[in-house]
Amino acid sequence: MGLLLLGTLFATGCREAAYKLMLETSYDRDVALIFPDELEQLMDGGSVVLLDTRSPAEYEVSHIKGAILIPYDGVTEGELMRFPRDAQIVVYCAVGFRSETIGAQMRELGYVNIQNLYGGIFNWVNENRPVVAGLETMTRRVHGYSPFWAFWISNPEIEIVY
Repeated sequence: MGLLLLGTLFATGCREAAYKLMLETSYDRDVALIFPDELEQLMDGGSVVLLDTRSPAEYEVSHIKGAILIPYDGVTEGELMRFPRDAQIVVYCAVGFRSETIGAQMRELGYVNIQNLYGGIFNWVNENRPVVAGLETMTRRVHGYSPFWAFWISNPEIEIVY
């Protein structure tokens, strides 16, 4: 039923509604969600560890300012354990699937305050929030992961690269 509704939303041009439906039906809810406006408030307070769980190539194109790269592919328990277990941690990826998996792994390791960014970096830039590249230089580029997934970047000011 969900796929039929998603297909109908595509056909009628309701990309935003289709995106929300795709996210709502895809998350396992193993990790609490945090929305971009809430994350921005945490970042302003300076009390959050932000983990980007995408690939190094995706991170290099752009990431949310202050994010630490913890690549989904090949991440070790040691890499995950380098942060205090009581730290406020937010994980993200392109849309939130890889980061949810990493967040769940961290919960199993005893982390108590971990959240997954709703819609990932794609939702972040769709809401016109800033991303940086390299040594924190502002950019309007985002790695699309693949042409299929890049469809969900709806902000026309964003340059999608692979």
